[in-house]
Amino acid sequence: MRAFVGEPGLGHRETFASASQAAATGGITTIICQPTPEPRDRQFGDVDFVLRRPATPRSSNIHPMAALTKGMRGEEMTEIGLLKAAGAVAFSDGDRSVTNAQVMRRALTYARDFDALIVHHTEDPI
Repeated sequence: MRAFVGEPGLGHRETFASASQAAATGGITTIICQPTPEPRDRQFGDVDFVLRRPATPRSSNIHPMAALTKGMRGEEMTEIGLLKAAGAVAFSDGDRSVTNAQVMRRALTYARDFDALIVHHTEDPI
């Protein structure tokens, strides 16, 4: 459900082409790529980047997942409705858990209104 692809921002780790080829080798036809924590606060640009990526030989489909909270800090939710309209297929803070229950409740309520999928990493911080 979630793939940590280096692009945008960390292309030296992995590119869409290499991730797509690796996924196809394993029989995966679609990748939902996680939002990247760096650079922060560029969600609309990141969603657009994934959707408008120049045509490269891909073996798997790639779709963007946007951050659930601004800067993936867990303090304030992102514009879920606008990001979904821009092309985000789901929302997550990646491997970070939203520990503020009020923020999470607001995000879930807001996401319900837009029929948006939330993928949450549940973990209590130590």
